[in-house]
Amino acid sequence: QQQQQQQPQQQRRQQQELVLPQDKVRKAILAADEGYEPSDYALNSQDPQTLIQEVEGPSLQSYQGREPFATEKTVNVNGESSLSVPIQVDVPGSIVSYVVEKRSADFSDFMFGIASRNVINEVEVVKDLEPFDTSVKNSGGSAGGRKTAKRMTDSLLVSAGSAPCTLQFQFENKNPFNVELSYSIRVLPPPDKETVVLGRKLRAQACVSLLEEELRELVPKQSAAESDVRRLEQEVESLESSVEEMSKTLRAVKEQEWRSKLEMEQQMEQQQQQS
Repeated sequence: QQQQQQQPQQQRRQQQELVLPQDKVRKAILAADEGYEPSDYALNSQDPQTLIQEVEGPSLQSYQGREPFATEKTVNVNGESSLSVPIQVDVPGSIVSYVVEKRSADFSDFMFGIASRNVINEVEVVKDLEPFDTSVKNSGGSAGGRKTAKRMTDSLLVSAGSAPCTLQFQFENKNPFNVELSYSIRVLPPPDKETVVLGRKLRAQACVSLLEEELRELVPKQSAAESDVRRLEQEVESLESSVEEMSKTLRAVKEQEWRSKLEMEQQMEQQQQQS
């Protein structure tokens, strides 16, 4: 009964930890947009609309700031098994905040990591899978065989070029014992249309600067390529001229050989007639 009473208190505490000040959220989003780099998928696409859509982000026609998505749960990860919690992030500039609390004996072989899978199923490691205890500060607990609790609280920003994607919160228990943990995960999209508009402008500026830089780098490469083409064309013309001269020489040699052979046959025929 005491444990049941503690769980709502624990969930309320975790929810409070996931609330971020809007000004900090806005600054983090805009800082990411200012340093925006298009994804390889958008840059390599044959359809320019792919890059345009990535720069534009969510539609402004009906965007009023979306309600944050949140999920929380207390689970047991069985011994020598794993658990994956998928979190869908659709809007670029969303901030994902999470609190993970391990409420079991202090086993070092309990791993935690985060991976991201984008729309073309490319997987990127967001947080390396590593022992949970090495990434967390002790948050209390007592010795003498009682349970200890270790908590991890963090946030990450899913910028344009990464969203939409699915974040996989990965837990791996390499121990033969069960590990009890609770998690709260909150996805907070950009808070208002103004942030989306300004972020779009910053991404467009960053994208234009990047493309202009790539074009400047391509100009000398294109000049060098054109120079190589002209040189090869000249070499081909020279070879064609050489082949033509050699063909003329060969025809002349063959013609001379044929005349010499004809004269020899005529001389032999005359000698036979005289004899």
